[in-house]
Parts: sequence; C-alpha cells; structure tokens
Amino acid sequence: MSDLDQASLSNVEPSLRIFFSADIVGSTAYKQKNINDPEIWFDVVLSFYREAENSFSRRWNLNKKPFESLANEDGKELFGEPPEVWKTVGDEVLFSKKVDHPIQVVTSLYSWIDTLGDLGKLLIKPGLNVKSSAWIAEFPVRNSEVILRKKIDDQPFDDAEMSHVIANFILLKEYQRNRDDYVRDFIGPSIDTGFRLGAYASVRKLAISIELAYILGVEGSIKKQANSKYSVGILDLRPLTVRYGGRVFT
Repeated sequence: MSDLDQASLSNVEPSLRIFFSADIVGSTAYKQKNINDPEIWFDVVLSFYREAENSFSRRWNLNKKPFESLANEDGKELFGEPPEVWKTVGDEVLFSKKVDHPIQVVTSLYSWIDTLGDLGKLLIKPGLNVKSSAWIAEFPVRNSEVILRKKIDDQPFDDAEMSHVIANFILLKEYQRNRDDYVRDFIGPSIDTGFRLGAYASVRKLAISIELAYILGVEGSIKKQANSKYSVGILDLRPLTVRYGGRVFT
C-alpha cells in the first residue's frame, strides 16, 4: 500500500460493527417440493424477509424504549444506532450495526435472539426453521467498506489517475452524504469468517465468532458487579450462556 493510500486510511474513523445472519433451514427441499408452484415458496421467503426486518426493528425499539427518557448519554450509549439491513443472499438475510460501546453488542444481540424466536414461529407452519450466526468486524484496516455506484451512466467515477484505495475513500465520503446513489458492501477476513460460521449454526445453536464471545464474556463480568453502570438495576438482561463448540481449522 502506498504512502498516499496510508494517508487516506488515516483520515477514516476506525469503527466496529456487529453482523447478524438468519438463514431458512429446509428451504431447498421445500422449493423442490413446490417446484411447479413457485408462488408458494416465494411467499414463504418473502414473508421471512419481511418478518426479519419488522421483528428486529420491533424488538430493538421495545428493548430500547425504557431507556429513552434518560437525561444523560446512557440511553444512547446502551443502544446507539439501530441495526440496518445489509443484504439478502438467497434464503439468507443479513443485518449490520455500528458499535460505539461494547454494551451495544449485548443489547443488539438480545434483540436479535428475540427476533429469531419470531422467525421460528413464522416458519414452523410450512415445516421450516431458521439458523443464525453473528460476528464482529473492525474497519478500515483489517476489513473494508466497499462503495459502488447504483447506476451505470455516461459519467463514471474517474479513478484512472488514483489508486483504488483512494477512489474508494472518496466514494465512501460521498456515500455518507448521499446513500441513495451508492451501494455499500463489506469485505475482509472477518467477513469471510462470519460467512463460514453459518456452516456450524443450527436451529438449536447460534454460532458466534471468538471476538463476539470475548465481548459478551467481558460485559457479562461487568454486569455482575454491584456498582456497575450496567447492573441489573439499570439494564435488566437475562443470563446468556456461551458454550465452546470445539476448535475448527479453515
């Protein structure tokens, strides 16, 4: 990477994001069963997308509401920006959320777990289910946000005289000002790891990355302290059990 590229990256504010994935279990067999009537399975997948979006929003706001009246910054610090849809991939829907404080990992994960319960209830009627994974990724050095234009027109972005890193940095600034004209994606080792986690998830097991498990462990230990800002008296969280499923080499 050139010195100019390094200088450009130094102007990008470091950030941490948590990612959530929900995938329909049994969808391939269900589609084959109804291959002559695609409207049936299309309705199921579409309702899955809608419920994932609506339920996550509903659960997030429901959990956040008791803290909105806080006069100080605690309310914002506990939840931060709401999660947003990242993209859909086949029968999988993915969400992302910027993390400004470790406790936001906990609050968003609890809302996501409640969402998975709603999705399971939705899919049980057609004989399907849902599995999920969640992971953490840091930006911009180890992983990157990639910005592309939505429309291919007669005036493409002129990046012939600059590196792709600088061009992407400029587009990222444009995206932050106007999201309507651009598409954002995430790439990097942490994103690759996150997608591989799906292979180890099941209807009974939410697969999470080691980084996410670490944050949950640290925040869980803080919560047990009587004088902690995040004690049960302020943020009432039910116990969350994290289990080690074995080491996997990829």
